[in-house]
Amino acid sequence: MKHEEAIDVVGLIAAHWPGNVWSVASMEAYSNGIQGWDADATMKAVSRAVQECDFYPKVSVLREFYRIEKRLAEPESPIQRMLNDTPSQLMPAWVRGYVVSRVRYKDMRVWPEQKHLVDGEPMPSDVCNAYMSEGADLPVEQLFQTMIGNV
Repeated sequence: MKHEEAIDVVGLIAAHWPGNVWSVASMEAYSNGIQGWDADATMKAVSRAVQECDFYPKVSVLREFYRIEKRLAEPESPIQRMLNDTPSQLMPAWVRGYVVSRVRYKDMRVWPEQKHLVDGEPMPSDVCNAYMSEGADLPVEQLFQTMIGNV
């Protein structure tokens, strides 16, 4: 959004909440805060603010409404995007192996990824690789079932 458009948006906000005394400097500061935003999402955010706010929205409040509108305008929701990711992106191989080693085999040795946090007997890399390959074959749903003890 250009500076002139940002000033127009501030004018709409000032017109809807006239109780607040708007100086030229405050209008300029507000418009600088929203300048560069997408105009369509900004207008939807202002509409949301009109519906939900009893007071004029500060730039930080309007920014939250703006972020909501940007998320709603995405063709695919963030949750759906996460679900469409491959399981290896959702759960690293070592985490899969960790679940298998702890739950299925009760192997409590320290994984290399834990060694900076936990003291104890380290797990040899060949054993880690075996657990990771066993875990790689399991669907995420089955891994969760393994974690809660249903497998």
